[in-house]
Amino acid sequence: MRSDKLEQRAEEIIDSAAELVLPKFVSGNRLDALREREALLIPWLDLYLCFYLPFPEASTQEKNASILVTKPLFERIGLSCEELLARAVQNLSRQTLLMPLWEILASFAPFNGDLAEFAEETDPAFPVWFVSNRDKAFGAAAILCDDVRERLSGLLGSNYLILPSSVHEVLCVSEEDASSAGTFSDMVREINSMCVEPDDQLSDHVYYCRDGVISCAV
Repeated sequence: MRSDKLEQRAEEIIDSAAELVLPKFVSGNRLDALREREALLIPWLDLYLCFYLPFPEASTQEKNASILVTKPLFERIGLSCEELLARAVQNLSRQTLLMPLWEILASFAPFNGDLAEFAEETDPAFPVWFVSNRDKAFGAAAILCDDVRERLSGLLGSNYLILPSSVHEVLCVSEEDASSAGTFSDMVREINSMCVEPDDQLSDHVYYCRDGVISCAV
């Protein structure tokens, strides 16, 4: 797409910001670059939320291209922080993904066939639910959607643990099935150090959801 058409399309997207805006979690340790760009940041527990407008036409080579909601852009949109957050979560709720972890692993077969088979066999005794958005990109914020938490409460009970796998997804397990939050925090830290790219890391500990309210577990 030519640059003048890209600029025109960007203006169209910005004009429709309230209908398109989406939230994403950001680690509190990785704010410098966003602050330099004047990103709008909202504290959330020990994390932060920023906002973006999807821009799939920006480049056929760049997946999940987007326009960052900066403070100047936020002023142009004309909503309060509370209104912008509510709109963003509402928009995200239309594209959430909630699946058993074994189904996600099975989708990568034959590469993880043995792991997927193991997960499917153990799922009835220890169900793990994968939460993201349809694109599996910046989807960890889907846990903010009321309908997602309500569905998880029906699947796991009113109390469950949220494991921040990355900025792209979280994993949820029943609190009754969990040996301890500390054990899962150790696991999250180990996975972050070994398997998750630094820019994709979200948190080194887990969170509780109790009666629909999320809090830090440790």
